Parts: sequence; structure tokens; C-alpha cells
Amino acid sequence: MYRNVRVIPKQLLEQLYVEKQWSVREVAEYFQCSVDTIMRRMKAYDIERRPLKKDINMVHVQALYESGKWSLHSLAKRYDVSITTMASRMKEYGLACQRSTKNVAIDPVRICRAYKSGNTSDSIARMYGISRWKVHHVLRHMGMCTTLKVKPSRKVDEMAYLYIHHHMSTDDIGLAYGIRGSTVAMYLREQGIEIRSNILELDENRIKNLRAQGYGVAKIAQMMGCSASAVRKRLAMKKYISP
Repeated sequence: MYRNVRVIPKQLLEQLYVEKQWSVREVAEYFQCSVDTIMRRMKAYDIERRPLKKDINMVHVQALYESGKWSLHSLAKRYDVSITTMASRMKEYGLACQRSTKNVAIDPVRICRAYKSGNTSDSIARMYGISRWKVHHVLRHMGMCTTLKVKPSRKVDEMAYLYIHHHMSTDDIGLAYGIRGSTVAMYLREQGIEIRSNILELDENRIKNLRAQGYGVAKIAQMMGCSASAVRKRLAMKKYISP
């Protein structure tokens, strides 16, 4: 079940989708929300979506397949698409093809060794011709933690941005990154960021009135200058929402 994500910074969304070329589904999994939520944010931020279909020169594909005797697996790897996508394009173009039965050899020990040496999951995936998620699966199966492995300083910068500019609590940020709130607080302190007190002096009557007027938790938090979790706690104390 997805958590209710109210704040998705434009800067972070552009970085993941535009600069890093992540797919919409990968971005949604990163924020632990639905694809529809990401699509709505992209529309609100005027972030243009990439074409769904990758441009593939089918004349060249036909020559490689018929004259060069390339396999479906080799063609998919050559054009950096999945085997299913390549098979579908060839079928649309009128080329009869059989799905490759070639198995990709995966050596978990070598994958772990490459990861420990500083290679990213993306680079390892390209080396072995497998997906990034398969690399993460292998690493987790081998007992290796991949959280915050890639560019931790960039991750901490993102956390600081959410904490300072969007008033998200350390618990909410930790939920988004799959770590404990106390770990987030530790990272922020190391960057010289003062952690807000857990007990804020908030006008609970105003929070109650805003809620009664139909305002959502995120909007109330924005108006009160605090985190959404702080508002939820006050409302739970007043029995306006479940804790």
C-alpha cells in the first residue's frame, strides 16, 4: 500500500526523471507513491514526459536479424531495450522471430565484489546485461545493504532540502528513503543542520479549526510552518484522526 505523499519537490523530481533518465515507475517507487501521483506532479511542474516509444531503426534491425543472424537477445542488448520490446517491434514490422532462450549468467559473488569496489548498480546491470532491480535483488540476497550507497552526499542534500524547505519531519523523510528517522537526524546533524525540537508550541485549536474547515494535513502543516507528522499527532490527540 502506498503512503500518502503530499510533498514531491520539483528540483528532486527533475533530477530523477530528466537528469538521471529514470522511468516514471522508478520515480514512483522511489517516493513510495503511485505512478498517477508522479504524473500529476509532472503536469503541475510542467515537466515534459519523454516519448513512450524508443526510436529503433527497423531497417537496420532487419539486416542484422536476417543477414547477420543476430539473436533476439543480441538485438535487444544492442538497442538497449528489453527482449519483449524488441520482439514486439519486430512483430509490428512483420519479422517473424523466436524469443531468445539464452540465459544470462549471473555470478552473485562477482556482483558483490563489483559493488564493494564502488561500482553503481546501474553500471553493474550494464556489465551483466540485467536490470538494476535484479542487481539490487542479488545484493540483498547476499546480505548487502544498498540504501544510500550511491552518492550518499547527494542523498543527504535531498534530505536537507526536504527538512528545511518543506518542513518534513525526520520520520517522514526516513519513510521516503527506507531508513529510520534517527538516522536521518544523524545525517543532518553531520551537515551542521540544527534539528527541530520534537515538541513544538503549536496552536492546537487553530489546527482543529482548520481541519474542521476541510483543510488537509499537508495544507495545515504548510500554514502552520511545521511537519505533517506534527499536525497528525495534534489531530490524533484531539481524536480528529487515527494516530
